Amino acid sequence: MTPLQIALLSLAAFLLLLLLLLFFGRAGLSISYTDGLRVRLSILGIRKELLEPKREQAPKELKDLTDCKDPEKEILRARRRRKKQAAKAKKRQAKIEAKKAERQARREQKKQKRASPPLSVGEVLSLVSHLVKKIAEITKGKLRLCIHKLTISVGSEDAATTAVLYGSLSGLLAGLFDFLDANYIPTKIDRGGVSISPDFTSEKCAGEVSLTISTTLWRALLILAKGGISFVRERATAEAHAERRLKNNASESPSADAE
Repeated sequence: MTPLQIALLSLAAFLLLLLLLLFFGRAGLSISYTDGLRVRLSILGIRKELLEPKREQAPKELKDLTDCKDPEKEILRARRRRKKQAAKAKKRQAKIEAKKAERQARREQKKQKRASPPLSVGEVLSLVSHLVKKIAEITKGKLRLCIHKLTISVGSEDAATTAVLYGSLSGLLAGLFDFLDANYIPTKIDRGGVSISPDFTSEKCAGEVSLTISTTLWRALLILAKGGISFVRERATAEAHAERRLKNNASESPSADAE
């Protein structure tokens, strides 16, 4: 084979591999809640933590200085280590604050460049409702929802209220799963994954959730692209409506009539 044929064959193999990854590779979003909310993004098996619960670090136990030959030196070393750790933590915090300030400055510059009119509450609600409808249309039948675990323990101060809440919640979840499965997201529930039970001995509700929303990589890219285009269009429509509203208010103001 000539070098040109080898190069063309390598390019064809690379394009074929890319198409296979796009059409058969999976992208998913895992959401779980036990001791805190955890959100994990998975693309082609590569996982990235987007949100994880904050855990308090247990205080370090002091070193036993009983058999130490020179306790004073050991205490001085420990103090120096703590000072270094505090200095490093201060530097990290300073870098984080500097990055936050830089991002905020960039946002302010973009806002000043755009000089978009302020949206009213009604315009914001209209923008959100249109976006929700567009996203529902874009994602219809393209996502898969798998519920691994949904455990809810219903409790309240009164036994009758607990029974009412338990019945209402059971009916609501059943209707929600049927609605999602029939209209937007085909839903799969692991065997024994959903468990709702009344707890007449507790005054609070508790629960654990573990679910995954997944799709192919190609569909995920299409959803992101179409969602971004829809957001830009709907925002432009809302800003145009706000500009017309501000012009109408200015023309109807008493100062404008006096002139």
